[in-house]
Amino acid sequence: MSRPLQVITVCTHNRTRSVLMAGLLERHAADAGLEVAITSTGFIEAGLPPTERTVKLLGRVGVDVAQHRSSRLGSGAPPVTDFVLTAERAHVVSIASRWPELFDRAFTLPEAVERGEEVGPRGDRDVHDWIAALAGGRPSRLAYIDDIGVGQVADPTGGSPAEWRRAFGIIDELTKQLVTLLA
Repeated sequence: MSRPLQVITVCTHNRTRSVLMAGLLERHAADAGLEVAITSTGFIEAGLPPTERTVKLLGRVGVDVAQHRSSRLGSGAPPVTDFVLTAERAHVVSIASRWPELFDRAFTLPEAVERGEEVGPRGDRDVHDWIAALAGGRPSRLAYIDDIGVGQVADPTGGSPAEWRRAFGIIDELTKQLVTLLA
């Protein structure tokens, strides 16, 4: 690829899961020599810092997100991106309802890894062709709304330390797997 892979990570408030996804994806991509440009966003309010636990968990692995401020996914023109990674199926549905053309590039993080394992590593394939292959065989946008089998990442906000560690561990492992598939 002649330019970095453009990735948007999305969760509801852009203070926890999307920030974890962005930080860990960027870290694992750098370790693998994969060039990515990541934007993290959400659906609610802009200008808020990441949650304290998000900052602490990422800080423990050398990722500093203390200066991050939440941003709100707009409703105008579709964002310029190659790949959208979300925490929940509802996020994919919301994005696809605003910008139908993004549906084939928008996946929950667990879904992207699962589909990537089905189609195999990118290898020598163009990254856009590989992402298109992920969308192949996927339910239509309307059927996707009811597809309760799509993997999601639970929001640990307000949860116990164990729930936070579990969410962090899941996101860490899935972003590693995704980078391995992409590299």
